[in-house]
Amino acid sequence: MYVLQNLLFNNHLSDISEKLYFDIQKGGIQPLSENDGIILEKNCRISFGTYFNYFSLNTWRKYCQLKDLHFQLQGKGEFVLRFWLTDKNYQPSSSKRVIEKQVYLNKDQNCFCIDCSFLLKKQGILHFTIDTKGECFIQGGSFCTKTDPVNYVKLGIVITHYNRKKYLIPAIRRIETQLLSNESFKNNIDLIIVDNSRDVSSEEAGEAIVISNLNYGGSGGFTRGLLYLKDHHYTHCLFMDDDASCEIESIIKTFRLLQYSVVERLAIAGTMLYEKESTIIHEKGAQYKPLSLIQLYCGLDISKFETIIATDLDKKKIEYGAWWHFAFKIEDVNYFPFPFFVKGDDMLFGLMNHFNIITVNGICVFGEDFRYKDGPLPRYLSVRANFALALIYSDCSLWIYVWRYIRWIFISILTYRYASARATSIALQHVMRGPEFWTRYLSLTDIYPVISNVLSAEKMDDVDIDQLKPSIRQVRFPILKKIIIIMTFNGFFLPDFFIRDRLILSKKEIKHFPYEIFLERNILYYSSEYNKGYVAIYNKKKFFSELFLGLKLMIQFAVRFKKLKREYRQVVPKIMTEKFWRKVYQFKR
Repeated sequence: MYVLQNLLFNNHLSDISEKLYFDIQKGGIQPLSENDGIILEKNCRISFGTYFNYFSLNTWRKYCQLKDLHFQLQGKGEFVLRFWLTDKNYQPSSSKRVIEKQVYLNKDQNCFCIDCSFLLKKQGILHFTIDTKGECFIQGGSFCTKTDPVNYVKLGIVITHYNRKKYLIPAIRRIETQLLSNESFKNNIDLIIVDNSRDVSSEEAGEAIVISNLNYGGSGGFTRGLLYLKDHHYTHCLFMDDDASCEIESIIKTFRLLQYSVVERLAIAGTMLYEKESTIIHEKGAQYKPLSLIQLYCGLDISKFETIIATDLDKKKIEYGAWWHFAFKIEDVNYFPFPFFVKGDDMLFGLMNHFNIITVNGICVFGEDFRYKDGPLPRYLSVRANFALALIYSDCSLWIYVWRYIRWIFISILTYRYASARATSIALQHVMRGPEFWTRYLSLTDIYPVISNVLSAEKMDDVDIDQLKPSIRQVRFPILKKIIIIMTFNGFFLPDFFIRDRLILSKKEIKHFPYEIFLERNILYYSSEYNKGYVAIYNKKKFFSELFLGLKLMIQFAVRFKKLKREYRQVVPKIMTEKFWRKVYQFKR
């Protein structure tokens, strides 16, 4: 039989919450190392209605073709196995019991198999619980099928790497030991490392195929990998980040979905969960909004059963998937990536190719909080990508550009982050140079001297918060006071003697405007998760300098707006092509 989904026990990624794997409702358990299973105490009740271990009947019925479904369980001991079906009308305790079996496993018969094919006609999510009668050992389990795959899949996993070996090498080892050495996938899945930093040795690479590459960022790296796959007759591609960790089961489930898919132009986007808060969703697919994006299901706690149901049954339209985990059929690619270097390349790639993108619970990566990464360089890369992408793809009015740009500038200067404001302005200047800017500066090396002066500012460094002893300003801000803050531009239109000379603590990760910095001269932007931060200082001269520069550039952009949009749209069919990228890398098919 073909395994569709394996049972997971949280032994490989030990920092990840066990609530994503199982829910102990009574009694206790003892996890074993190396995914060798778990030991359940007597009179223990454990539920596998969890993010990684429930089975989505909706997904497999809607997108795939299965004629049968079975469940296998390996272990030892006596227990009651119950399967539960939950539909979109879920209420607490409303799951319907569809199967109940008394199971006894020993060394002579350590595997139990049950036919669940009748459930393929049902809608909803399927999960099981175990009630033990004595101590039990659960070694493993899987949902599987006798149905032959519908599609031939030769999958290339493309990881673009640049100076992140501490993340990359462990990822290579996990993929080698858990996937590439597995006979079920050995001839159908390969790992390709596009080495933009050219520092991965053959010993470190192991079974991975390493392509030494010029550093054209993620855009160039992933494209180089895609060209390799085309030239070597792969059918499907999976883009993955080098700094995002994942359960190998996420890759296996992606592979199986591609094998059994009957939907045209199917692409699979992985969910990103926070590495420090592993049950919280950062993004489960996204929708494009001019000069911004809508991160679907952001902030939801996926360890809660009601969230699992909501994210499984409520299928929002997904317009693009981020490249931390994005799988697609190679022949469905009509437009190659735009040379953004990083930021925006995955958005435009998804939008232009009109994939039928889905997300599936259990297919995810764990990554760093993006709010922590905010700074001059990410701001520069993000703003220029957003403006260029909107010029290429969106028909929004000029006023949307004006509003977004002025908002970015004001938020930066009102919070003393003048380097971020300058990075925003430099980004707009570069966008206004037209499409030829992107083809001339494929790498950041040539433009680094222009932006290097702002990159050293706002740098997150180790902070001894006990030594700095910042004040924590916990004050209430009624509407009237907020109006005063706005009218005085956060105090910048007031005389300097109003400004207090003390250090105020403000969280780096907050999304709202930090009203607590009003009339304060020194702000410590601090991340308690990473114990890093930096001090931003009130500077009226820099405030007005960045404000006037921003307004000046916005006027220039407004004058050139229609011409710029026309120029970008005329050149896209020439840039987002296989021919363009082969010329960049100077090789033919």
